[in-house]
Amino acid sequence: MNITGRSYIPSSGFNSPVIFGIGIRHRRHGVHRIIPNVFSSQFMYSLIFNHDPVTITVDNHVRMLPANTLCIWDVAPVVYYGAPQSAWHISWLQFFPAAMEKALNHCRTPLNTPGTFADELIIDRYFMAVYEEFCEYREPDLELVNNSINGILLEFRRVNDHRNAVRIIIPPAFQQLKAYIEKNFRRHLTLEELARRIHLDPSYLSRKFKEHFGHSPVNYAIQLRLIEAAYCLKSTALSIQEVASMTGYESFYHFSKQFKQHYGVSPRSFRKQLQH
Repeated sequence: MNITGRSYIPSSGFNSPVIFGIGIRHRRHGVHRIIPNVFSSQFMYSLIFNHDPVTITVDNHVRMLPANTLCIWDVAPVVYYGAPQSAWHISWLQFFPAAMEKALNHCRTPLNTPGTFADELIIDRYFMAVYEEFCEYREPDLELVNNSINGILLEFRRVNDHRNAVRIIIPPAFQQLKAYIEKNFRRHLTLEELARRIHLDPSYLSRKFKEHFGHSPVNYAIQLRLIEAAYCLKSTALSIQEVASMTGYESFYHFSKQFKQHYGVSPRSFRKQLQH
């Protein structure tokens, strides 16, 4: 994301009951006191996301936070971010307790406990959604703002839930192969062809792909064909033979058989049910 130093504080003409303000990718240098808030004496939660590795001091205890670390601070500790002669970037969002206490409890949000994300984009998108809602509309939709903040809290909960668990990350090669199947499912894809694309033994590929995505590679392509076929039967006037052909089936009999196995009725009966 190419964002530098954007911030928003609700004007006196629109006093938000949800947020006190938001800042995106602010560049800081040296040491800054973050908690308690140096700009307001009101009690509020401070959601701080550091894009770079940064030193923090919490009640005189010094530690290092990795890049892409989020923490939701209340006013209990005294917190400083940064170190002399160091530069770092943070995004911040401060919200009032009354508006978000229910969400904090529902999401089991740990306070004053950092959690690190694999990718900053996971959190950036929520910050941008809140920022754009306030900056693009005269009367922001506070429900949408709440939804974006809830999204941050839920992502934060997931990070903390997996902190002490073994987290299985799908290898990039399997992610890329899945995307390839989604783009080419109308073609006749074979397990051998797919295995060659990522240089794996076919049987091993089939087993691991199913572990990650719930289907073997070829079966996944079939599921995509049948989903598209059902959509075409519902939303177009194409004949059943045309639907079969455009979703990659050379044999109408084979198409009809697989469709019935998946949906429990023949393509013809499926369309008749929709018409009635």
